[in-house]
Order: sequence, then structure tokens, then C-alpha cells
Amino acid sequence: MSSPSPIHHSSAQVLEFDQLRQLLTIYTGSPLGHERVMQLTPSRDRHWIERQQQLVGELREYLRAGGHFDFHGLLDPTTLVNKSRIRGAALEIAEIRDLLLVADRAAEWREIALHPPLEVEGKWQAILEPSQTLADFTLLLRYFRNKILPDGTLDDKASPELARIRRDMEKQKRAIQESLRSYLRRLSEDGAVQELPIVANGVVLTLSDAPDAEVSVQTVQGNFTFRLRDIPYGKSVKVLGGRAMVDRVPAASRMTNTPEEEDYPAAAVDRDGNTWVTWIE
Repeated sequence: MSSPSPIHHSSAQVLEFDQLRQLLTIYTGSPLGHERVMQLTPSRDRHWIERQQQLVGELREYLRAGGHFDFHGLLDPTTLVNKSRIRGAALEIAEIRDLLLVADRAAEWREIALHPPLEVEGKWQAILEPSQTLADFTLLLRYFRNKILPDGTLDDKASPELARIRRDMEKQKRAIQESLRSYLRRLSEDGAVQELPIVANGVVLTLSDAPDAEVSVQTVQGNFTFRLRDIPYGKSVKVLGGRAMVDRVPAASRMTNTPEEEDYPAAAVDRDGNTWVTWIE
């Protein structure tokens, strides 16, 4: 929203117009508002100036009547809207969430503008005219309500199919964990396996260094086996058509057991292959 009929030769610098503009940005609650303020320039368009004064006056009365509107977090949706118009392009969930935030604020302001407080009703024309051009996003917001969480992830209830897929994934994860626990219990008698840590996206096993050892895994989507020698370091091996993956990482062992924090660790290997580790207590 740049000013119409800008004055190219003025005393703006002497009048410290730039400093005034910077002062106004302090009161903006969003990047979108900050950008709009920075676009303001001195104008010679009297009608536009009077219109702005009328808008300010009406909004002042709205605030005096106890009205409120939250502008914080509003982003310029132009880039995302243009992206959505590209054939074959798809918006990420977080991008859809940002657009819905703008639509939700627009719907909130449209409702305020159409039904202002009684104290300003009839003195609301300058605000009402541009507000009436806002689209009605009621159906859009109703469709996406409670489907996208604040962190940008889809809620399980976003669709019955998504809920089913996530239930199946959770069942598969539990089946894999139980299968590996059962396998470890069988191997624990000979001391070949240490404790079993469970991580967010799978299971970590610590096995004895036996290249020919075979590990069998049972899942709800199928069973698979692998030998340690077939899993090189630094390379993932996909099984079950890509629905499961096996990685081989170096085993880790704890070297200290003190309450103090061991800072600045460093390791080196000597000519005999021994590893030396130092740290500061």
C-alpha cells in the first residue's frame, strides 16, 4: 500500500520522515504491517490523505469502544498464493497453515466490520467499504478446522484414511519392537547382546561382532532377515519394498560414571591401534 501521487522533492529528510516511519514500525504487530508502514511516502493526493485520516478516526473510536484485533504473526500470503496457482505445485502443510491463519484473521475482521460495536455503528463507513471486499472464508475454514495442528502436522482425525494409516504404522512399530525384544531375550543367555534402547523411529541393537550372525525380524507387513556382513557401515539397506530399513552404526559404550560433566572430550589412535580419550573434569 504505497502512497499515491508521491512527492519526489520534499523536505522529508529535514522533517525526519524516515525516523517517524521507523517509530511507527515499533507499533506494528506483524511483518506484513511493518512492510506496509515502510512503503509509506509523502503524498500530494488530498483525497487519499483525508481518507486515511477518516480511517484513523474511525479506528480510534473503535478502540475507545473496547474493540480489539490481533495483528501479530500475519504474513504476506502473496508468494504462497502464487505458488498454489502453479499447475502441479503443492503447498507444504506448514504453508497451508500460514495461509489459513491469514484467512482466519480476515474472516474475523470481516465479521467485526459487518457487525461493529453499537458505539461506532453509523460512523464506520471508511472502514466498512474496504472490509466488504473481503471474501467469505467460512466454508474453507470449516473444512480445515482441527485438521492441522499448531506445529504444522496433520491431526489423526484429518481424514479416516490418515487415521487408519497411522494406526497401522503404530501397530507395525510395536510388532517390530516386540520381535526384537523376543530375539534379544533368546540371545541374552550367551551374553552376545547388551541392553535394548528404543528410539523414536526404530530400535537400536548392540550385537557381538559376528559377521555371519543372522537377525530375523517379524512385522505385520512381513518378515525379513539380514546378516551383519551384508550391512556395511554408512549405507542403509531397505527391505520389504522400502517399508523397513536397516542401518549399521558403530557400537557405543560409556567410559565414565560420575555426576560431574566431562567437558571437551578428544580421542586419538596410536600406532598399535589403541584409542586414547581425554576430557576435562
